[in-house]
Amino acid sequence: MITINSLSLSHGIRVLFDKAGIVFEDGKTALVGRNGSGKTTLFNIITNNSEKDNGEIILSADTRIGYLRQEMDIEDSPLKPVEFVLKEIDYYNKYTEMLEQIKHIEKPSDRLLNNIAVYEEDFRHNAGYSLPERTEKMLISLGFSKHIDKQVRELSYGYRMRLLLTKLLLEDNNMLFLDEPTNHLDLPSIKWFEQYLLNSKKNAIIVSHDREFLDTLCTRTIEISRQKLNKFKGNYSFYKIEKEKIIEKEKQELRNLLEQEKQLIAFISKWKAKESKVAMAQSREKILVKVRNRINNIHIIREKDARFNYNNVEVIKSKTGINGIIEDKSYDKTNVLRNVEIDINPVKKIFLIGRNGVGKSTLVRILAGNDEKYNGNIRYNESLKLLYFDFDSISKLPGSETVLSFIQNDEPSEFRAKTLLGMMMFGGDDYDKKIRVLSGGEKIRLYLTKLFISKFNYIILDEPTNYLDIDTIDIFIKWLEGLKTGFIIVSHNEYLLKSVKSDEMWEINNGKLHIHFGNYRDYISYQKNLIVDYEEKSFLPINKINKKSNRQQIVNKRIEINKKIKDIEEQISQLENERDEIFKMLTDTDIYKKDSENVRKNRKREREITLLLEALYHDWNKLIESMPILD
Repeated sequence: MITINSLSLSHGIRVLFDKAGIVFEDGKTALVGRNGSGKTTLFNIITNNSEKDNGEIILSADTRIGYLRQEMDIEDSPLKPVEFVLKEIDYYNKYTEMLEQIKHIEKPSDRLLNNIAVYEEDFRHNAGYSLPERTEKMLISLGFSKHIDKQVRELSYGYRMRLLLTKLLLEDNNMLFLDEPTNHLDLPSIKWFEQYLLNSKKNAIIVSHDREFLDTLCTRTIEISRQKLNKFKGNYSFYKIEKEKIIEKEKQELRNLLEQEKQLIAFISKWKAKESKVAMAQSREKILVKVRNRINNIHIIREKDARFNYNNVEVIKSKTGINGIIEDKSYDKTNVLRNVEIDINPVKKIFLIGRNGVGKSTLVRILAGNDEKYNGNIRYNESLKLLYFDFDSISKLPGSETVLSFIQNDEPSEFRAKTLLGMMMFGGDDYDKKIRVLSGGEKIRLYLTKLFISKFNYIILDEPTNYLDIDTIDIFIKWLEGLKTGFIIVSHNEYLLKSVKSDEMWEINNGKLHIHFGNYRDYISYQKNLIVDYEEKSFLPINKINKKSNRQQIVNKRIEINKKIKDIEEQISQLENERDEIFKMLTDTDIYKKDSENVRKNRKREREITLLLEALYHDWNKLIESMPILD
């Protein structure tokens, strides 16, 4: 348990925390807030990596924190992955070093023997003897099958971060601070990681842009807002519903206060000059001061109005966009792609998924014309205007330009440019910033803003949502939903995959391209290849899992899930009926004249029902996906 009392911190004139307090209870907790609200700063304060102005942080006596940062430095080590992880785990490393040391001493001192006894107790407590085996299994589950014998210095940054994640999960800690832990994981690794955390007794506080990840794991949500810490007893979807209720309540309070202010001003203006009413007017002036203070204390966070005109998007009428064949693509004599046939309609929407390192980025680079070192031939419709995004694109942004001038190169209207930047969370102070001083996440948001106004008729995007917060991802999803042209998007963000309709799911295995027709939900329903057998520490197709399962257990599980599905369906039916009645009532034009207050109440209830239904539909889908198949 972690208790925070009266925490205050300012950076110049900017206040991050103002007498904030909260108790982080045991379990899995989502830590949410807008970009820059102080989520990472809070982690750093608790772990003594950052100073605070005032307040106290109280940790339970047995709290042992393991902290995974968004970005961490990893040495160029000649060690292999398992050796590297073992070397980094304190209880294992110290005990094995002492054992090696005692081999060369004929008569070890009592002090040395006592130290060995202490370290041995920790070693046994953490099942140190099986640690090498468990480390290798965990690394393989995180995608190291083809990298287990490589040296750490040969690994990409993403795989090095997985080494640190493995170390964190195996260390002797009981409270995990996870700051965007899925950034460097592919989809299968994320599903394994979810299952591991669900089965683990370790507590966790999680910052993530992946809404599906938070919903699956967290039973409570803590929000950083208005320099305070606010607790919600539910997952992220529950938090969004409750937050909407709070905002609606504040809006109503603000409307009431503004009306009261208007009435007070009218009363004071009418009677302040009349001698017999002066005292009453003065009394109203005091009330007016209080009302205005309350108005000023209501800071409703207004959602950015994401409206897109798509005037920059041209739809090709031809059915031919990109076609051809990649006969072979290799790196250092290692074959990555072979005999990949391409036939892309310009309006076809495609998600490309799979483990890291199988060739997803290589494939989209070739299709975008950014890699010509392959055997084969890719042809393009002469009318194709292709827009491509990957992280190399970010490094090529003009550092000397300002945020606003960069957007105005394609959007001359300053008002429109600022509106688009505002949707992507850039405020007034950001417009004159040089691009070179922006953070990685800010540069991605700026690049995506450019996407909304660039001329194109097909897009290829490689992991566009990495380093974006949930609110920005929602805006990006809304833009994709209205897009008439096609795309290829590489992504491991499950909420994005489930939210945006696609025509095909592409997957690369052993250098071959496998095409699954339909959207991501169809893909999961058919394949079931993301279900994890946690005991085996591997990904197994559902039929293999079922063969190992007791038939009666599966029957019982299906009965249990069906009961939950039926309960949710009854709730959905009741809410939909209530919403239909509201719609029917609102079609009566006379009611707007006769009973405007009832109209207002029903519109508010309609919004509440919509949010509740979204959460129920989400839960219903998750139950359907979790239904085991009975042979």
